[in-house]
Amino acid sequence: MTEKELYMSGKLNQINITFNPTEDRLLFRMTAGANDQLSEFRVWLTRRYVKLLWSVLKKMLEENVSEFAGVTPQGRDAYMQFEQEKALKQTDFKTSYAPRDVKTPLGEEPFLATRIQVRKASKGIHTLSMQNDRGPGININMPPPLVHSIRKLLAEAVAIAQWDLNLSLYEDDTALPSESSKLLN
Repeated sequence: MTEKELYMSGKLNQINITFNPTEDRLLFRMTAGANDQLSEFRVWLTRRYVKLLWSVLKKMLEENVSEFAGVTPQGRDAYMQFEQEKALKQTDFKTSYAPRDVKTPLGEEPFLATRIQVRKASKGIHTLSMQNDRGPGININMPPPLVHSIRKLLAEAVAIAQWDLNLSLYEDDTALPSESSKLLN
């Protein structure tokens, strides 16, 4: 770890990704730590960076599946979809993002992410490094359920931003299904 990198320490508490129309950027926020010692990390994501981040997140998931010997491409896609559905069912998307009294180790203002790096941390877990050109960045350990959850939040935020990016969660999807698009019989 260099002086330009900061590891998000402690238990992940909440993640939030919102579109800021004034900035035409997504604001990525994460809180981590014990309830009485929460730290919040704030990062601006541009359209270009989100495209890059999306492909990096997808590659993380594909690498995890490729660790299983003899998996066919069809089997890989089915396994990734199964894991996505399982992770999203276990994730709380209903609780509003509500940081309480938090420390901001990277400062009050979000930093603009300009570089991205990924390295294998351990079996099934990657470390995502979001960096900028002017100060410290952040390193996040990314187990597959967290990758799946961030992909869902990104897809939803990009749809709101109307950036015309096809961030489908599954290979055969063309768009993220919304609650209103479900048919009831």
